[in-house]
Amino acid sequence: MRKIGNYRLSKDQKRLFFTRQMGLYLGVMPNNDIWVMELDGGTQTNLTNTEDISERLCDISETKLLYHAEDLDKTKPRAERLWVMDTNGSNKIMLAEEGLSALFSTIQFSPSGKVFFTKMVPEIPAPENQKINREAFSVNSDGSDLTRLTKTNDYNERIDDISSTKIALRVQPTTGTDPLYDLWTRNIDGTNPMNLTDSPLSDDGYGQFLDDGTITFLSNRGKSREEYDIYSIYPDGSNLTRLTDNPYCNTQIAIRPKIEEKVGNLKGTLKGTVTIEGGQIELLQGNQIVRTTMSNSSGFFIIENIPLGLYTLKAEKNSYQTAFYQGYLEVKENQTTNIGELILSKIGETGGIMVVIKDGDIYIQNADGTNKRLATEHTEATEKNPSISPDGRYLAYSSNADGDDEIYLLDLTNKLTTKLTNNTASDDYPAFSPGGTHIAYSSNITGDYDICMMDIFGQGTINLTNSPGINETQPSFSPDGRYILFSSSASPSDIYIMNIDGTNRRGLATEETEDTEPVFSPDQSLIAYNSNNNIYTMKIDGLDKKKLTEGTSPKFSPDGNSLAFIYGNTLYRLNLTNYELTELGNGISAISWGVGEVGNPQIAQISQIEPEVITVSALLQSYPNPANNGCYIPFKLKVGSEKLEVRIYNILGQKVRTIEAGQRKAGSYTEAKQDSAIFWDMKNNYGQKVAKGLYFYQLKAGNFKATKAMVVR
Repeated sequence: MRKIGNYRLSKDQKRLFFTRQMGLYLGVMPNNDIWVMELDGGTQTNLTNTEDISERLCDISETKLLYHAEDLDKTKPRAERLWVMDTNGSNKIMLAEEGLSALFSTIQFSPSGKVFFTKMVPEIPAPENQKINREAFSVNSDGSDLTRLTKTNDYNERIDDISSTKIALRVQPTTGTDPLYDLWTRNIDGTNPMNLTDSPLSDDGYGQFLDDGTITFLSNRGKSREEYDIYSIYPDGSNLTRLTDNPYCNTQIAIRPKIEEKVGNLKGTLKGTVTIEGGQIELLQGNQIVRTTMSNSSGFFIIENIPLGLYTLKAEKNSYQTAFYQGYLEVKENQTTNIGELILSKIGETGGIMVVIKDGDIYIQNADGTNKRLATEHTEATEKNPSISPDGRYLAYSSNADGDDEIYLLDLTNKLTTKLTNNTASDDYPAFSPGGTHIAYSSNITGDYDICMMDIFGQGTINLTNSPGINETQPSFSPDGRYILFSSSASPSDIYIMNIDGTNRRGLATEETEDTEPVFSPDQSLIAYNSNNNIYTMKIDGLDKKKLTEGTSPKFSPDGNSLAFIYGNTLYRLNLTNYELTELGNGISAISWGVGEVGNPQIAQISQIEPEVITVSALLQSYPNPANNGCYIPFKLKVGSEKLEVRIYNILGQKVRTIEAGQRKAGSYTEAKQDSAIFWDMKNNYGQKVAKGLYFYQLKAGNFKATKAMVVR
């Protein structure tokens, strides 16, 4: 019986391509050829038909076949080759050739038609006991531009799958007695390596990209070495979810069929105080730009034919601060996702507003040093660590006015001050979220300093880190609202990054130095930080560290072209283009830098948005989702309701919580603030924390009723 394997269905689903064993070469080695036939079994054709070469089908595109060939003739130097040919067997092109020890594997087309593969390569330079690593390569289908994508001598990196922008890899250290695999991703060009699982106690691998942007993979975490479950994870390492849980061994995830790529669209409008024409919009996956476009005279933009998945979106315009869509954007099949209005804040003619602490009092001034004014009244209290809101209207700071450090909020347009925290703990280092709806801060309410978050009304407080024995302070949001930087007292002080819900914590600067005060640049391309009273920058993955100058308290300008810092209690401004240094004041202990201009009637440029017209009532997705310490439930009402109620049900349909929200007028209730989206603290009607799992939330408002699902982590 002749064996058949490695089969692929053509894109038009009319023909089947497969590998067939034709016999044994010299009676020993299997000789395989690549065949094609109609789906009814008729018109079978041998496309390779060689006697001393064994071919194996690897992948198929719309017009090409990718296959592996191995020499069988022992009288010749044995070799492995990668070939590509047209689906009718013509136009054969050799893409790569190596000695037999190369062991080509995981050979496949990317959605764009580029070829990716893994092969074994020697360590260079070769040590006395040379080791052979598995590395990832790419090559064009015409044989040009052969590129080694990974060059890590300490790791084996095997390609598992390819998307339009990412590579999923199984990565294994080459050292250790029993090294395990982790699931990694890289950009399609090999840059930006990211360990998604980072588990020293489990095998993780065989990743497969799904159309919604998530990755499925196998892992034996929490089980024996032989028992694997299927998991899914977001491409940034968040939302790790177990999909199967049984005592059997799930040894393989079914590879999705290679079909024509599904696409969707995105649209939106750029606005400041007016609509913004000529703004540049970039759609990104990770750090890679996928699409770009410009806003028209009405501020409108649309991006079409985007592969399905999760993206971030960035908008830029001269004299405006770079703005990001907050969180992930999901592109859905044959749908146009409307992100609504993306607000850009005008920086101001003088380069924005600087907030400085001098002699324990808060002053505001223009970035050029003009129009310096006292923002808080002279008192015996000491104010410190200011943070200005993204629109330049509010100022958060820490003060010991009531005996211990608390967080206060100052409205710069009317000088009204609100005390946001009120406890016996020390609350410090406030930082606004990019949307201006939340404030992250450090608090030692549990004994050690943790990173906490609340809304700008002081409600919905959650502890994001809760690390006994470690002090975590100085939080700073990423401009896209997905990450928080912070400093940790680990060894001796390190810089970490985590998802906004506190998951997927990982170190960025963990050298034996005092690394503190991390901040993102407005375009999210760099992180500035203080290392032993020297200011450095690095990329978001912790690589490419560079020293800029001596000093502390680095803060980027709203346009990202300058950096403010303190050296010897003197405030300086460093131009990052020509490195020109300007002195701005003495006796300074802390700074913040935001948009606006001191002297304008409202202090800063504040966006005036027309009220949204609600045409239909809707219950929206809760956020964050998944959540572990609380979430907001947003909704829109076409018609007002005398009695609004939210009910929470567990997966068995049992009601665990009823939240009565009283009377609401017609309107949009989507913001994380008082009298807007409804907050659930993830407790039941008895005040007990609910268990992890899937829950359903139902909104009832008059005749309107709707239900959605959420995950409690």
